Amino acid sequence: MKLNFKRLWPLCFGLFCVNYLAQSEEYISYKDILSSKYIDGSYLVYDCKDQHWVCTEEVSKLKCEHKRKMGLRNRSKVLSCYYLSHFETKELCHQKQLSLVNQAHFLRECLHPEFQKNFIGL
Repeated sequence: MKLNFKRLWPLCFGLFCVNYLAQSEEYISYKDILSSKYIDGSYLVYDCKDQHWVCTEEVSKLKCEHKRKMGLRNRSKVLSCYYLSHFETKELCHQKQLSLVNQAHFLRECLHPEFQKNFIGL
């Protein structure tokens, strides 16, 4: 019987990935996936485009910082996001997120500094 490796390689690759993820400390549970943009974590970020607070992981926080720098450089009136803080645990982040959600106001930090002086907050 002749083996067809073209058909077997996806299976072998899949088994390798499952084994690797099972041993990895960075394994992400489907419960941690918040949306197509965010994975649950301990970094508190305000998404200025979608107008909500989110506790996310470090990769999303770094993307936020990069997009914010680009927005500042390009003098975008509304910036993409605002990184607030890192917490020791997800639970502490969620507590702070809840307190900020209850304040319900637009963040001046979402505006480029040149446009903040014209902003009248709530």
